[in-house]
Parts: sequence; structure tokens; C-alpha cells
Amino acid sequence: MPTVSVKRDLLFQALGRNYTKEEFDELCFEFGLELDEITSEKEIINIKLKPLNKTKEYTACEMMNIYKTDNHLKHYLRITEKKPLYPVIYE
Repeated sequence: MPTVSVKRDLLFQALGRNYTKEEFDELCFEFGLELDEITSEKEIINIKLKPLNKTKEYTACEMMNIYKTDNHLKHYLRITEKKPLYPVIYE
């Protein structure tokens, strides 16, 4: 089944009101939609990553600083640098 990500505040603004999680879940159900999960950008900032061959975990911002100094990776930094979201690859 396809998944659609939307910004909550923009959606609620378009709908003309704010909903609680339960109200919004019920609204989705009325239209045959399923609310899988609610995430926030604040939660994403707290994600820690442990690169291969490293023992320490780093935040996404710290990873960008590491990439800047790495001779092999710094060439690819422009792909994700200054983007609002960082790609996460699950192993």
C-alpha cells in the first residue's frame, strides 16, 4: 500500500482545524485511510548513527562535519548538505 508523508500543520490548516491523534485517526478511517505513525522533526534530530569501521555514534550534523574532512566522502557531501532531511539507510 502506498505511503504518503504530509506536514501536519499544513494539512490541518488546509482542513480548517486542528485534530487530536485520535480524532485524526478516526477521520482517516472514515475515508478508508490508515494513519501509520506520527513523527516529528525534533525526533529525527536525536537519531544517532554509527558509521562502518567506527565505534562512536554521531548525530546527522556531526556526520556532515566528518564528511567534510574525509577525502573520499567530501565530494558527495553536496548531495545532502543543507537539506532539511537526511537519508537514513537501515542495515
